[in-house]
Amino acid sequence: MGKRIWEIDFIRVLCIAVMIVHRTTYNLIYFFEYNNLSITTSTWNIIGPVAGFLLIFLSGISSGFNRNNLGRGVAA
Repeated sequence: MGKRIWEIDFIRVLCIAVMIVHRTTYNLIYFFEYNNLSITTSTWNIIGPVAGFLLIFLSGISSGFNRNNLGRGVAA
């Protein structure tokens, strides 16, 4: 196994955590009508898409470090 770049892994985990919080808040508001939260602020409107973009971007960068992406994709 090659040497891992911990910074990419850390940012990826951070993006996943932000997306979980964002989507959980969204689901609480729209499906369970939990009115004590608000996602209509500009911060929430920016954080969700930015975290999603970073997650996909970092996954693309990480796939460039692997030699056999097709084999890993089929095995998963």
